[in-house]
Amino acid sequence: MRFSDAFGISTGDIISITGGGGKSSLMKKLAEEAAGKVLVTTSTRIAAEELDDFENKDTTGRLFADKDLKNPGVYASAKVAGEKGIGPDPDEICRIAGRFDLVLIEADGSARKPLKGWESYEPVIPECSNITIAVADITAVGKPVSPLNVHRFEIFSKLTKLKEGETFGVEHLAELIMSDEGYFRCSSGKKCVFASKMESENDRLNTIKLRGLLPPEYTLCGGSIHSSKAELFE
Repeated sequence: MRFSDAFGISTGDIISITGGGGKSSLMKKLAEEAAGKVLVTTSTRIAAEELDDFENKDTTGRLFADKDLKNPGVYASAKVAGEKGIGPDPDEICRIAGRFDLVLIEADGSARKPLKGWESYEPVIPECSNITIAVADITAVGKPVSPLNVHRFEIFSKLTKLKEGETFGVEHLAELIMSDEGYFRCSSGKKCVFASKMESENDRLNTIKLRGLLPPEYTLCGGSIHSSKAELFE
């Protein structure tokens, strides 16, 4: 199954991706699967080197506003400043979205860690976004938590009631997904969860357990970008 099919993505969708443990990889995979003109950008910051993965790139962060977009393809844009790519104002993303057949936005930062706690201004989801995909590293389940694998550990600890060294369980992941202060903070529209790095049978069993803890309105896909495998859990 294609990842875009698992999430039910259609032409015209504006997709915000939150969480940790594979946001950039998922965004690239969805862009690869898409047809037409696809915009890849961020509402926060990304590593500037990520823009190099795309043939068409705009390092001014103007979202190709001054370009005549005649050909289908993936168009990546962020304002490069040193090693960082800084995203445009979320309202600007909404204004320009109509020029593209699909818009993919990396809307969260996790300092390359699988888990995080969210500040009051995170994630940064444009109002026009109609799908939010929360990337949740399923391999984090069953492991002890610490500042080494959790971004903004103090906030995370308050949300989950977990102390350093305690084990992160499926139930904690479900709480972060359903929390008003978690993955889907400030989101609207369809809510999708991607259980990333699902490569072992234990990972799959944990994803099945997660499905049982989430209300049916959450779309849950488990899979591995590395092996290009996606599975829809209903």
